Amino acid sequence: EFVLFDMRTKHEYEANAFASHLIIDDDELIDLMKQDYDVVQLSAAMGTNINLMLIKLNELNRMGWQLNLPYVPHSDFLKNVRPEG
Repeated sequence: EFVLFDMRTKHEYEANAFASHLIIDDDELIDLMKQDYDVVQLSAAMGTNINLMLIKLNELNRMGWQLNLPYVPHSDFLKNVRPEG
């Protein structure tokens, strides 16, 4: 399910960027990207929230990658994530 989020503060974005680097493995992500997975497929395959995946991909762009991203989510998206089960 998609929910667009607004980047509220620099601190929130930085916290989410840190979380994305901690949670999402670069090597696994790169392997899936080489298989032409889109952002929805990447999120599902890696078991992560799509907004966190978008932040990770945005961070890769900041590190010199040239990825075409549909949008960058609000930094406070984790407030709306509910655990499954």
